[in-house]
Amino acid sequence: SGTYAAALQGAGLVDAQRVRVVDSRVVSMPLGLLVLAASTLAAQAGDSAEVLARLAPIQEAVLIHFMVATLEHLRRGGRIGRASALLGSVLQVKPILTIQDGLVTPRERIRTQEKALARLVELARGGGEPVCAFVGHAAAQESAYRIAAQLEPIAESLVVAPLGPVVGAHAGPGTVGVGWYPAALLPLGLTPLAASSR
Repeated sequence: SGTYAAALQGAGLVDAQRVRVVDSRVVSMPLGLLVLAASTLAAQAGDSAEVLARLAPIQEAVLIHFMVATLEHLRRGGRIGRASALLGSVLQVKPILTIQDGLVTPRERIRTQEKALARLVELARGGGEPVCAFVGHAAAQESAYRIAAQLEPIAESLVVAPLGPVVGAHAGPGTVGVGWYPAALLPLGLTPLAASSR
């Protein structure tokens, strides 16, 4: 991205060995998980090369799935056509989206919001292994906390927070998402919901 390229250029102007730039290939919630993980690794007194080496498997393992409340904002942003948005609205389709190789990609189409929220929980719970998770939302705090409550039994750490304005504007109000990675890679030890805005 342009941001990554600018960061590399800035690091080169200062000290490319001292300032390390990481292309996260994600935004918002999963990026927050990586920052928390990197901070935890850095606190364990490893040098930057060691921190980045230990962060790499976490970065590869981070998953995110999110649901938009309406397809209209995706249509306005040019991600889907007018006909798809209209059809999705009539059929009450709530797409489950993910991020693959830095791109927003459709995963599933679910009928009704309740089923879509349940599916987000199911995806994050997976095989029931402990996870470090982040639940984000755009003006959908109630839905976010419902998801968090169902993830709490398997969450080594769990953060609930609003999405940033850029992601929120593209996805629209009512968007809810879950980002996570297996806690076995690096338990963060955060108190569940400690960093939330509850």
